[in-house]
Amino acid sequence: MNKAFLRKVIAILDEDTKFDSKQIEKGIEIEKEHKDTIERIIEDTQKEQIKPLSEYYKGITFDHLNEAPLYYIAPDGTDRLDELEEKANEELKAKR
Repeated sequence: MNKAFLRKVIAILDEDTKFDSKQIEKGIEIEKEHKDTIERIIEDTQKEQIKPLSEYYKGITFDHLNEAPLYYIAPDGTDRLDELEEKANEELKAKR
């Protein structure tokens, strides 16, 4: 997908959103890592063989762990996502 097309799609989506279009564009690029899982959901739906949601969540979990085996929990036991969200919220508060 070329960037010009992606920007047009984002502009349409962004009309009703409070989020920065750069955030949306970056998120779309990164979340393409879930392409196989999304295709599996579409296939299952077309075949009317929908699995429990937990199976699809597991697919997304494996997408992340294949990318970074310590994606969720650091070696010291720290929850990486909690830290990331906390830091992002602090940055947002500082920006206001």
